[in-house]
Amino acid sequence: MIPTVQECFVLMAKYGMLDNIKAHSITVEKVATLLAQDLADAGEKLRLDVVTAGALIHDIGKSLCLNSSEDHAKKGKEICLEN
Repeated sequence: MIPTVQECFVLMAKYGMLDNIKAHSITVEKVATLLAQDLADAGEKLRLDVVTAGALIHDIGKSLCLNSSEDHAKKGKEICLEN
């Protein structure tokens, strides 16, 4: 299941995403959506919901890993699979 924007923000809160990482993810989502929309307008078949959710939660595990040697990408994958 692809989370909605609202569900992405719930996940951000649930996993303690720091405000600066959240702001970064929102900026990434804006850029990704603009690029994806342009690609879609040019005929590419894209799922904009996937682009949006992926951009918003691409760093979902980062805050949890800042003070450890744990890989935030692996942690993010675990979080996504759990949810």
